[in-house]
Order: sequence, then C-alpha cells, then structure tokens
Amino acid sequence: MDSIKADHGYNLDSKNVRNLLQTMSELSLPQRRDFLQFVTGSPKLPIGGIIYSALISIDIRELR
Repeated sequence: MDSIKADHGYNLDSKNVRNLLQTMSELSLPQRRDFLQFVTGSPKLPIGGIIYSALISIDIRELR
C-alpha cells in the first residue's frame, strides 16, 4: 500500500477507496491493461514505473 495515496477527504480505510482497490485486484491482466490505457493513455507502464512527479490521481466523486 506504499504506492497508494488517498486524498481529498479519503483515506485507505474509506469505503470507496477499499471498493476501488478490491475491484482492481479482481481484474484480469487484459482488464488491467485496459484500465491503465484508460487512465494513462498507454497500456504499459514506462520502464522504471511511474515516477513520483507523474503519479496517477483518481478522484472519487458522488453523483448528486
């Protein structure tokens, strides 16, 4: 969990964050690639991974 940072009022114990992580852990490899493609525009991580300055931020917002 060192690579995950919750923000904007959420923490790693927040229900929405736990649900997202649970869902992502259940994805197949092709589904993980599709998710990475959707979030970053690339189906693969760059060599060396994502550096700190390029962290991916996923904001969870409730629909009103």
